[in-house]
Amino acid sequence: MQPMIDKIIVPIDFSDASEHAARYAARLSRRLYASVHLIHVLEEVPVSPGPLEFYAGESPEAREERYQCARRRLNALAESVATCATRVTTEVRSGAIAESIGKAVLDYGADLVIMSTHGRTGLSHLLMGSVAEKVIQTARCPVLAIRDCGQVHTHLPQVESSRVA
Repeated sequence: MQPMIDKIIVPIDFSDASEHAARYAARLSRRLYASVHLIHVLEEVPVSPGPLEFYAGESPEAREERYQCARRRLNALAESVATCATRVTTEVRSGAIAESIGKAVLDYGADLVIMSTHGRTGLSHLLMGSVAEKVIQTARCPVLAIRDCGQVHTHLPQVESSRVA
């Protein structure tokens, strides 16, 4: 019998909350014999933050430095959770965060996303949006959202129903 959860994606933004999500995923993976895939997304550097933000060209050197820094940090995190996990891989992607996470879910054939949410509300949520919310709305697998306060919320993907006439 094949396990229901074989591959777990964990988006990492290097906050304490996302590192907590990685540790949680590692412990769960041990029980499920699942692999854990830590994903960090390099986003373009905005010149003007907010809903009307625009992006400046980044030098290839600066982008490479951000990439190498992210690789080092991801590898260190992977090492720290590897003793609890069945198998851990890391990847740095580029693009819009929520869309890159969704693409990683498809590319890896993930069965579960475990991610942190910062619980923004009000104006902060309106201006910055919620990556977790966007992933929950678009992911093709269940999403386990872990809040900064340590609360865990599970969101199952919406299943489109078809009517038979």
